Amino acid sequence: MPATEARIETNVVSWASKRRWIRLGWDLRLGIKVGPMKERDRQPDTQESREAVAVTVAWMLACTSTAVAMFVVLALRFLIIAFPTAAGQVHPLGRISGVLLFVAMITGLMCVGLTPLAHRIRKIAPPRAITMGAVMIGLSPIALLVVLLVAGP
Repeated sequence: MPATEARIETNVVSWASKRRWIRLGWDLRLGIKVGPMKERDRQPDTQESREAVAVTVAWMLACTSTAVAMFVVLALRFLIIAFPTAAGQVHPLGRISGVLLFVAMITGLMCVGLTPLAHRIRKIAPPRAITMGAVMIGLSPIALLVVLLVAGP
C-alpha cells in the first residue's frame, strides 16, 4: 500500500478509536488485561429540559458571583480597617468596595429571583441545602449594606 493511502486511512480513524488503541498499547506494556471499554454513565440532568438546565446554570452563576463579590467586599473592608487614611479623607478602597457591594446586591437579587423559577421549571427540585444556601448568599449583600449603614463609615 502506498504511503499516501496509509496516511488517508489513518486520518479516517476517529479520535475514540485512536484513544482506545493508545490505551491498549499502555495496558499491554503494563501487563494489564484489556477488556472492552465501558459506556459512560448518563448525565444527571438528562431528564431535565434545556430551559431548566439553563435557568439552573444562571441561578448558580448568580449565586457564585454574589459569594465571590461578598468575599472581596469583606476583604476590602478589613483592609480599610487595617490601613486607615488621614482624617477627613475617603479611603481609595472604599469606592471599590462600594461598587462591588452594588454588584453583589444586583447578582444577589438575581439569585433570589431565580430560586423560585428554578424550583418551578425543574422536574426534580434542587436539594434543600443548596436552595437555602443560595437564598442566604443572595440576601447577604443587603444584610451587609444594613450593617454598614447602621455602623457608619
